Amino acid sequence: MDAHFTALWDHGHIKFWSIKTLGELLHEAGFVDIRFERVGRVPPLAKSMAAIARKP
Repeated sequence: MDAHFTALWDHGHIKFWSIKTLGELLHEAGFVDIRFERVGRVPPLAKSMAAIARKP
């Protein structure tokens, strides 16, 4: 689904972030200890996620 719903294109206002894509961007920006928590509903059907990371 990353290829279809990519958040890395320049147009539009709605972005669908996968854990893989957002994790790569956070890593490239220098963040470490990156983890994700799914929120809303049971984890496999979560509507949202929160990213937790720190920058050394």
